[in-house]
Amino acid sequence: MPALSILTEEEKREAIRDTHRFDLRRFLGMLFVIYGVLVTAMGIANPAADKAPTGGIPINLYTGVSMLVVGSAFFVWDHLAPVADEEILRHAAQSKAQAMTVDE
Repeated sequence: MPALSILTEEEKREAIRDTHRFDLRRFLGMLFVIYGVLVTAMGIANPAADKAPTGGIPINLYTGVSMLVVGSAFFVWDHLAPVADEEILRHAAQSKAQAMTVDE
């Protein structure tokens, strides 16, 4: 395992910031919330449109609210269990060490 000393302080800060910024849970949460808002709005705006084909069940409303709950759960999960900084730095050091050996 390469030492973390091959990373500069700026590289360490950048790796941590970028990893937290581009966490997949944030993207998934954002997508679920956006689509959940749209589907819920459709279910509220025109409830008769989705009740006829589904046997009287307001499926857009139920699905939209479910998507909002799932999206919120992704955000809570990201907030309560972020990726550990030590793990990020270890992977960044490994990547830099591999890049240095390839360049040689």
